[in-house]
Amino acid sequence: DEFVIWNTTLSDAEVASNAQGVLVREADVNIRYTFDLDDLEDCRDRQLWDLSLRCYGVNEAHGRTAPSAAFPWTNAPIGDVDRPVSPFPLVAGSTIHKTMSAGTCAVATLQGSDADGDTLTYSLVEDITTIALESGQNLSLSGSSLTLCDSSSGESGLKNVSFNFDVCDTFDACASETSGVGTVIFHILPPGPGIVAFQLDGEEDVRIVFDADTSCVDVSTVESLKVLLTFSNSEMVPKEAKWETGGCHVLRVEMEEDMDSSVLGSTVTLNKAGLLRGSGG
Repeated sequence: DEFVIWNTTLSDAEVASNAQGVLVREADVNIRYTFDLDDLEDCRDRQLWDLSLRCYGVNEAHGRTAPSAAFPWTNAPIGDVDRPVSPFPLVAGSTIHKTMSAGTCAVATLQGSDADGDTLTYSLVEDITTIALESGQNLSLSGSSLTLCDSSSGESGLKNVSFNFDVCDTFDACASETSGVGTVIFHILPPGPGIVAFQLDGEEDVRIVFDADTSCVDVSTVESLKVLLTFSNSEMVPKEAKWETGGCHVLRVEMEEDMDSSVLGSTVTLNKAGLLRGSGG
């Protein structure tokens, strides 16, 4: 279930040990791709690991491991959006991908190299002033940085916008004449759910209402709830939480102490780390 690359040669004994499930020479591991770690309590779904050993959830809605929660990559989390960092190096000439949330701007770094180390100049194959963009989109290029701004609501779903670019050295030798032009694709994702209302239900229960059905992230413990939400008011001490039935668009939080309506609203923040998404792809 693993693909591992070391920066050294393994002995026959180490190869045999690794085949039996023992990861040898961990200090020499450059890349580790683990296909199935659902036996770990704190990393239950199929995962992508890099050298930081951070556990990334990979979307496998119909895969072998049956994820515990739906995390469709086509629906953006809160805030800035990036795919999990791949441990695999970008091969020269590969298509460059940049994900972004609708209504935001994103910068893609164009890639190029020169055998002699000459200074490179990047340009779009089509004149940037004549590129047909959707209403509310703006494109600019500065050096190797290509910036796309989008002002749409994202209600129409995932949009992919691609551009071809060329790179030339100081002697006007260009990639388009040899290896070919490069391609960059911006993946514009619908924004994730947002909080639209806070309601008191009784003296200790707070109902947090979202503007759409959500992916029902885990809130079974106070610790997991605090990954999703930040309570900036010291009077708001959560005791337990659960999603109300019917699409997980209302989160009911029971507080340790009685609540007053004056503490609601600005004292609760939705965190990007909570990975809350819409219920659909």
